[in-house]
Amino acid sequence: MYYNDAFLGNLLIIYLLSLIYFSFESKGKYASAAYAVTAMSACLAMNVKFSGLIFCGLFGAAFYFFWLISGTKNAGFRAGIRNIKKITIMFAVIVL
Repeated sequence: MYYNDAFLGNLLIIYLLSLIYFSFESKGKYASAAYAVTAMSACLAMNVKFSGLIFCGLFGAAFYFFWLISGTKNAGFRAGIRNIKKITIMFAVIVL
């Protein structure tokens, strides 16, 4: 009866951990694998329960705005926008 909630919780933890990895190691050794893990965990969470869409959207938006603000603060507005273009494309593909 509650197996969907546990599975959704595990997927959200994986999703959050991969987003945290992007925050600290955006060009690290496992960045391409982290993109795939983020996309797969978000897609699975959205398919398991409808609330997965809401949670992934909230967590993704929070991290996205954090990256946007920190990128523009550190490198200037235009350079900050250019730096998160790849992440923007990833989130757009996940939503579609």
